[in-house]
Amino acid sequence: MEGGIDMIVETSGLPRSTDLHQAVSSIAALSFPHNVSQQVYSHAADVALDVLQSDPPRFAMVVSGLADWFNGSDTNSEMLLAFLERESDAAWFRDLRQLIIPTIYGDPEVWTRIGYEGPSFELGGYKDRGFDDLTWLPEPELYASAGEGELK
Repeated sequence: MEGGIDMIVETSGLPRSTDLHQAVSSIAALSFPHNVSQQVYSHAADVALDVLQSDPPRFAMVVSGLADWFNGSDTNSEMLLAFLERESDAAWFRDLRQLIIPTIYGDPEVWTRIGYEGPSFELGGYKDRGFDDLTWLPEPELYASAGEGELK
């Protein structure tokens, strides 16, 4: 299968110097910006590329999408972000995002940075364990001042 993957990359139009791992890592960091180590994004790229390489047609679709970015484009972060915004509904980008999300948000380092306390099942669930203790959101204004029971 490795020969097939190499052929996909060679025929994709990607420059030979393209580091797919670095490209996917950059996409992960720009798509899900958190104050976490680069290792989180690097690991997400590893996992995504492992899955994609086991499915050559899927890999080819993602590599083709990346080739559109590399072909004649500046490869800085601002240009990549603009490209990703334009491609947000493209199948290759949706697929890549879906591979990246579980890896990033399954990482306890990310949990602590975004305020998630982790799974609660073994602690009895969230009902009696702070399901409503979101300190980073303002208190909701549920009722209009004119009458009790009316939603704003």
